[in-house]
Order: sequence, then C-alpha cells, then structure tokens
Amino acid sequence: MKLIKEEFGLRIYECSNYFDKLFGLMFKKNIEYGILIKNCRSIHTFFMRKKIDVLFLDMDEQIISVRYNVPAWRVLGEKKARHVLELPTGYYNNEKKLSE
Repeated sequence: MKLIKEEFGLRIYECSNYFDKLFGLMFKKNIEYGILIKNCRSIHTFFMRKKIDVLFLDMDEQIISVRYNVPAWRVLGEKKARHVLELPTGYYNNEKKLSE
C-alpha cells in the first residue's frame, strides 16, 4: 500500500495491488488508518474484527454516500460510486470531514 494523505492524525493509504484490495482491513485488531480502493463500487466486511465507516466516492473523489459503523459480515455497494474509502469508526462525521 502507498501512503497518499495524512490528515487529522490519520494516515490514508491507497490499495496498489490485487492483494491489498482483496484483504483491505480484514483481520486487523486495531484499525488506525484508512484505505482508498480505486475503481471499486462495492466492498465486503467478511473477517473484520472492528466496525468501520465506509465512504463511497465519485470519479472526482467527492463523497456521494456514507455508511457508519458497518459491522462484520456485510456486503455494501453503490452503483454511482467509482472509489471506496474505508475509515476507522467515528473518524468521519459532519463536523470533522476529510478535506481535499
């Protein structure tokens, strides 16, 4: 994974290969960073140990949908999405948004 941004003390990595995309945040005991999955419209939370917040982004990486506190064993998707940003639960809210 490649570090692409650091904001509010949170590192955000871009998944740069097949295995990064496949495993994402699975099996992590402590989720202390976010991941950006490009060219992706849906994700699963199989084998996740913690809940996450999921942001679906359009082609310009603008937020089009947010799902909060997503537990393990879920499948999520958004037809209009082009990228997905997975964050630790509680990181993204209306008062503290990721800046461009």
